[in-house]
Amino acid sequence: MSTETTGPLSPGQLDHYHRTLSHRWRRIVVSVLDRRRAVRRGELAAEIAGRPEVDCSVDRVELALHHCHLPMLADAGVLELDGETVRRRDPGFARLSELNRRPTL
Repeated sequence: MSTETTGPLSPGQLDHYHRTLSHRWRRIVVSVLDRRRAVRRGELAAEIAGRPEVDCSVDRVELALHHCHLPMLADAGVLELDGETVRRRDPGFARLSELNRRPTL
């Protein structure tokens, strides 16, 4: 993990980021925001609902994003919510994104 601009993560921070990435939909949100600095919540929902392994409607995914997943990512300090727009927030986002790109064990 690069520590040049953000410093090392404490064990507590690392645990928090791993919990934040524990749900596949949150990992997808991080991947989408890796490609774009900002995106509308409905676009995120469509991206997730369009995955073959997801058996939910876009509306249901958007509801879960709104009430659960996006607030958790915002609380982690990695994104901010502005109405319907979701924006990544550095340096927290950069750290979480780096963990998200690592291969799993």
